Amino acid sequence: NSFSAASNGLLLDLETEIPYLNLDKPWWDQGTRKDFSIKNKLYYTCSDINLMANKATWVAVYNKGVMADLGYDDSYIYDLVRDGKWTLDAYYNIVKSFTKDINNDNQMTSVDQYGTSFQGSGPDGFILCSGFRYCTKNDDDELVFQELDDRGLDMLNKVMKVSNSTVAYNSHNQQQNDAYGSDSENGRTMFTEERSIFFTETLNAVDSFRDNESDFGIIPLPKYDEESDYTTFIHYWGGSALSVPINAPDVEKTGIVLDYMSYLSAEIVTPAYFGMVVEGKYMRDTDSLEMIEDYIMSNRIFDLVMANRINGLPDTILTTMNNNMSNFASIYKRSTKAITTKLQEYNEAFE
Repeated sequence: NSFSAASNGLLLDLETEIPYLNLDKPWWDQGTRKDFSIKNKLYYTCSDINLMANKATWVAVYNKGVMADLGYDDSYIYDLVRDGKWTLDAYYNIVKSFTKDINNDNQMTSVDQYGTSFQGSGPDGFILCSGFRYCTKNDDDELVFQELDDRGLDMLNKVMKVSNSTVAYNSHNQQQNDAYGSDSENGRTMFTEERSIFFTETLNAVDSFRDNESDFGIIPLPKYDEESDYTTFIHYWGGSALSVPINAPDVEKTGIVLDYMSYLSAEIVTPAYFGMVVEGKYMRDTDSLEMIEDYIMSNRIFDLVMANRINGLPDTILTTMNNNMSNFASIYKRSTKAITTKLQEYNEAFE
């Protein structure tokens, strides 16, 4: 919604048209500032005011008891993250070892156990957190469609490997909803019943595991390979952004108030949220807080093609993965011209 308002000329540029905004300060999220900027103009971004942006940040939760039963010690995954070795391959090795056809009917359904579970958009999380991008920027800060090269194709294939129905339970895949129906909670139920090691969704979803008898940890989703950086993203439906409309009556007062509110939120609200809610209610150990602060919140990105579902490409990729297909190259070939044209239109709208 913010992007649509910006591209239609309804918002003010936060970089140049709102005085007294100290956008370089830590109470303004630098990752979203970079990704939301187009042609060096910033019409919306996130600050510590946007608590929902924190709640909507993608994470993975894992069951420590199940991991222990598989022979992994309590710090195994945390150490993989710290050592830069928490990759899609490492993730797959774990989920593959736990997946089991419990009733031996030669098909994976909701009565079986899986390495990982998630809601319908789960593959989106793996895609962006692996380092994959639908959209990048050029030196002029213009949106550029990232065409599919060999590295990108390998990323998508590895994501499908960890998210397809042979090792993953997707709660929105109707072929698997034989026991739980269309209830969107069934991916979480799979995790609470200890029939999946991992559950991936937003940080806000972790609240549903507060009463879990088994201990769990919070970690970033895996990256592509050991040379890649950890990234995570703010979910496009659950997050929030800050913007100023063009008819704001007093931009000076607006800038002063927004910057001060952001500063106070960083001093008061964010520590309270992570200290009292996340650490006090969600987490069972201090390692999870380290994961959130050092590897998740500090490495957030935003992909405008995914968020705006441009030309339906992200939805097609998602459907393809949910159906265990891998014709990514042909999908991209069909989409390249249309998305390139659309991004050029967006760039021109920000002139």
